[in-house]
Amino acid sequence: MTSPIGWSRVSPAAIDIRGPDARRWCNGLFTNNVRDLPVGSWNRSAIVDDRGRIGGFVEVLALADDHFVGVVDGLTTAAFLERFERYLLFDRVELTIDDGLERFAVIGGDDAPPAGRFEARAGGWVWGHRRAVGGSFDWLGPRGGFAPVGPELAADTLDALRVEARIPRFPDDTTDRCLPHELDLRDELLHFEKGCYLGQETIHRVDVMGQVKRRLVRVALPGPVASGAELRVEGAVVGTLSSPVAQPDGTWMGLALVRVPHDGAGTVVAVGDTSAGRVC
Repeated sequence: MTSPIGWSRVSPAAIDIRGPDARRWCNGLFTNNVRDLPVGSWNRSAIVDDRGRIGGFVEVLALADDHFVGVVDGLTTAAFLERFERYLLFDRVELTIDDGLERFAVIGGDDAPPAGRFEARAGGWVWGHRRAVGGSFDWLGPRGGFAPVGPELAADTLDALRVEARIPRFPDDTTDRCLPHELDLRDELLHFEKGCYLGQETIHRVDVMGQVKRRLVRVALPGPVASGAELRVEGAVVGTLSSPVAQPDGTWMGLALVRVPHDGAGTVVAVGDTSAGRVC
């Protein structure tokens, strides 16, 4: 067994979703296919509004046909309930929060379950959450139940791995008008044969058109630059830098939603007032 690179504590925000209508309720609100999700499996969805605009992410674990756990990224559990309790009016679904949980991200190693599956482990659940170029998995469960192996990773190190893998974080790397296609998350987050869901019309229209005006890219930087710096090509603003972080080799890298056609690898961009960067 290969040892992990390390681990880090991450937000344990999770919602327990139970009831006879739980499967149908999740399928109608999240972008991925919960209707046909087998028990013991999981998938990742975008949380979108009626115009398909991203407001966070959720990983849905199917514990039973009437019992799911929604592991939320980018939203607090309180914000999730505020957003979705309005949709409970005619559904036999109960949403509850467990404040006694903790969550670990483990980077590297080969101890993750098979793709698309989760396992019960140490009183909680393990699944292959994507956090880096190589393998990684998350554990969610009661406090004190999991003993991670390897060194603890600083938040900046976890961020550097995420940026290297071009994995966006909400709301840092998105806007209030961002669509899943712009983040190159179509195949990971979306399903087009599952039936109607919130935001479906816009998402399908974008998919049929096959084009977006912006795309998430990595930007190599000559040194530290503040998040929010404008990216310019020939004086015109083409994007905004987000998540700048030092890489292990001492270079810097960030993410940016860049206007097409300036998203091509090798494109040189002015970053902020003086720095020059390169799309990679």
